[in-house]
Amino acid sequence: MNKIEQNIIVIFMFTYIIYLVMFQFYIYSEFTGNASIIPENIIETLWLLVTPLGVVAGMLCLRDIYYRNIINKPLWALYIVFFFIIGLPHYFFKYARHPR
Repeated sequence: MNKIEQNIIVIFMFTYIIYLVMFQFYIYSEFTGNASIIPENIIETLWLLVTPLGVVAGMLCLRDIYYRNIINKPLWALYIVFFFIIGLPHYFFKYARHPR
């Protein structure tokens, strides 16, 4: 995986963490009935940014699995597809940061 692909995945993980934190603030204010700290349009914008980045990051990891010589390729692919939020960072930090 080259540096550009790695940077795309890192940007996805950072924006996803920001989205989760802001979404928690938004949901908390909705359930308690208090004034919202985070406007709804910011949540929608972050969602529109995180979703395509997630698709691209998943495709990059699946492509990297295909080209990499590792044991249990199908299991890693299924792990990323079915448990995306846990599987993608796990694969990225275990294999994708290192050269093929």
